[in-house]
Amino acid sequence: MRFADDSRAILHADMMSTTNLRFVVESETGGFVKHGLDPQEDALKAGALPGGPGWGVDPRPGVLTTVDADGRRTEEIVQGPPGDYLALYRDVRDVWSDFSPSIPDHQRPVPLNRAVEVMELIEAGLVSARERREVVLEE
Repeated sequence: MRFADDSRAILHADMMSTTNLRFVVESETGGFVKHGLDPQEDALKAGALPGGPGWGVDPRPGVLTTVDADGRRTEEIVQGPPGDYLALYRDVRDVWSDFSPSIPDHQRPVPLNRAVEVMELIEAGLVSARERREVVLEE
């Protein structure tokens, strides 16, 4: 992906990787590395119920690296918030059940204009893959 300010993003995804590396985000001022999948699915398979003790807590925190103006690197272990499938599905239900413009964006899990932007980006990616060409998105 290219951006108007000459920034770029390189995205990779696959289902066959032999590593449990989940996310890597890098920039000139730092980055974040996360291994492993969300633990909620395995917990459900093991018979745990959502909302129980320790529900959604990931035992594998991420590593946040920051680089200061002098080039010094600092690494910090970062524990993300507990996962909550039920809250996600409640939010999705609420968004799909009421498209009323009277609901302020700050009360939605994703503002409607952002949801449209994501759909446009996904569509551009599909066109790019199908036609094997770069697709330019208008701002």
